[in-house]
Formats: sequence, C-alpha cells, structure tokens
Amino acid sequence: MAAADGDRPKVTVTVANSAEHLHLARAVTAACCSAYGYARIDEEEARDRIAMGDAGGAANRVLHCAFLEDGSLVGCCSSTIQTPWCPAGCGHWGLLSVAPAAQGRGVASALVSAAEHRLTDAGCRSVQIEYEYVGGEPLSERLRAWYEDKCGFGCPSAPARRGARQFRRCRKLLLPEGGGRVANSYTAGCDACEGRVDALGWHDYRAARAMRSIARCIRRVLLGAD
Repeated sequence: MAAADGDRPKVTVTVANSAEHLHLARAVTAACCSAYGYARIDEEEARDRIAMGDAGGAANRVLHCAFLEDGSLVGCCSSTIQTPWCPAGCGHWGLLSVAPAAQGRGVASALVSAAEHRLTDAGCRSVQIEYEYVGGEPLSERLRAWYEDKCGFGCPSAPARRGARQFRRCRKLLLPEGGGRVANSYTAGCDACEGRVDALGWHDYRAARAMRSIARCIRRVLLGAD
C-alpha cells in the first residue's frame, strides 16, 4: 500500500481483489475509458483484472487501485512480474489511468510508486512500459515528458518527427534499496555486445547496433551466412 504525501490530497493505493473490490468494476472501467478517451476496457475485463489479485503474493499480474480519503476510486494501474514480451527479471506496468477530475493531484505518481515497489519486492531488476506517441502532438509530448523525464524511463529510439506515429518501448533499472528507486538507463543486448544506454545520449545503443551490423557483415564474408 502506498500514499502520496505533501499538500496534495492523500491517495491510497492497494492491490485489488474480488472479495473487496469486485463491485468497483464499473468505476475502474469508467476511470480507464475517461482517461484514455476511448473504450480501453469493458466491465468484464475490469472484473478479470480485479480477480487477478486473489492469488495474493503468488499473483503474476495485479491491478492497483487508487482511492481518495472519501473512498472514491480515482485511478488504476497494472503491474506484471513477468510478461511474454519482456526479458527475465524485467517487470512491466501499464493501463495507467487517472480520472480526469483527479489528474494533477499525485494519483499517477502514487500508482507508479506502488507498482514499482511491488516489482522490486518480487525481484525485478528493471521495468518496461510502452506507449503510442505522435511527434509534436501536445498530449504525446506531455506523456513523453512524464514517462521519460519525470519517471526516468529511457527509450533507444529518437522521438518521431512531427505528425509521425511511433510505438515507444521504454525501460529503466530498479534498484533494490528503498524499492522502486531508479537508475536512468536502458540496457540493450545484441549478438556482438551488450550496450548500456544513457537516457540522455543513446551513443552506446547506436554503437551496439553498429557492432551488430559489423558482426553480420563479417559472418557473411567469412561464412557466407547471416
């Protein structure tokens, strides 16, 4: 459980489960769909996501729900210890949603903190997120600033040119001390080398890709195969 501090309203985040929160499926659906601006999930999916927490500490994916002091649900976020698309030891969070009326009040930060603490406690060394980005679009620029500046995620791809659509996959390291603290870097593996990429420059990532291309050329010349 986590809460936001300071002058902002107190936000409490807890892992949802059927016994306590199944009746909130409609509220979860409304929060998600209003935040995304389209029908991101339906009530059936919301109920399924809530029920994932029934496994307790053995659960792989859970839904974190954020509440104000009056008990109103104002946001949610999923966290997954191991997804099929992330490498071993790399957790994942997504479906980050905050009701429009509650945005700017620390709800998203409290949800992310709770998700990353859970992943760190489960032994994850890094965390991945993905999001759609359109170069120059105000909402996309806000999202990129929040994810990649404030939250500390790094992406090996440069932002798309104005008007171009891009799927951005971002990672950051999770340090065990204090749970969920961040090292601002991205680790990229390849056949020839493993480059650790600083989120400000990406020169190591480019070097890793160049080394991979060189290695392929050598294989073609010497072995006649890729």
